[in-house]
Amino acid sequence: MEGTYCGKDCAACLYRGAENCPGCKLGPGSMSGNCGIARCCRDKGHSNCESCTFSEGCALLRSAPMEPEYRAGRRRDAEELRGRIGRDAPLLASKLNTLFVLLLVSTMVSVVISILSNFHNQGIADTLGSLVSFGVGVAYGCILLTLGGVNRRFKLAGIMHLAGIALSCAGALLAFMPFLALILLIPAVPLEIVSCRHEFYGYAEALHGLNDEQGRKWRVLWVVNVCTICVTAAGAVFAFVTLGLAALLVLVGAVAALVVYIIQLVYLNRTVKVFEAVAKSQ
Repeated sequence: MEGTYCGKDCAACLYRGAENCPGCKLGPGSMSGNCGIARCCRDKGHSNCESCTFSEGCALLRSAPMEPEYRAGRRRDAEELRGRIGRDAPLLASKLNTLFVLLLVSTMVSVVISILSNFHNQGIADTLGSLVSFGVGVAYGCILLTLGGVNRRFKLAGIMHLAGIALSCAGALLAFMPFLALILLIPAVPLEIVSCRHEFYGYAEALHGLNDEQGRKWRVLWVVNVCTICVTAAGAVFAFVTLGLAALLVLVGAVAALVVYIIQLVYLNRTVKVFEAVAKSQ
């Protein structure tokens, strides 16, 4: 038991040569190592497991014979992750930067059209705005589809995004038949919500091992986005009860949606920079 915390004979370990392991207390069992058994012994002030009164029923100690195999598996997983990140980083950096530019262009065009509508025909401005929104939306969905090989979530996000656009366009074309138009427009909302979830979670999963904190922020942003949609929907419902409360909820929803949109742009830019840095380091 002198050389190890758990009592295993390092000389008999089949993984020692393959893993180039210097031994327990110089390798995985050292202060900088990742052995849970060694950490437990140090935390409790034991030189090894033998002096611990709980060693007989310890699940951690029972896992000791498999620990080298687990460690080798974790190393293989880490190598696979590095390989995947190195392979996908250039594509992600390029495509996500295009999405970022699309969102910026869409915003700028919307602002310009809004200004021009004050000086020119309102109908023409609205038509132009709808066409730009449609074009950007289709391009956005198609780019998400091209990322399907990186993560299946992006493909699902692209399909649902395009389906939502198709339903919205069909509803707009059938505006002269309000009931049918409403039937088409209602499914477009949940489709866009689910599309957003797959997109944001796709970013989070792509960032795993690179920037987990930014990945967590993408997941939180999706929750905030859903809450924003719920507030806006509540405003529409309350319009049948009290106009004052309905107007307040719609206003809060609109402001929240703008904030979410700005944060999405910021997060997308940060995510692009992470993958650009990885691509340059290859």
